[in-house]
Amino acid sequence: MTYNGLPIRTSFKDAEAIHYAALISEFIRKAKSVVEPSLLNGTPIDVIRIRSNKNEIIIAPDSKGETILVVVQDALAQA
Repeated sequence: MTYNGLPIRTSFKDAEAIHYAALISEFIRKAKSVVEPSLLNGTPIDVIRIRSNKNEIIIAPDSKGETILVVVQDALAQA
């Protein structure tokens, strides 16, 4: 997805992809405003993992700041 919250490539239905992209875009915006730069010691956040009873969401921004890789997977799936 883009930093503006637009899905680029997805296996979800359009409405579901737009919903996830909007929520994650808002989450990233809020996370950036809350996390103190001094806590990161100048290093950017590489990956954020959010796990619920149903899903695990992995969020990984690219180094150029243009796109965000988002993976939504079944949290109960066997490895």
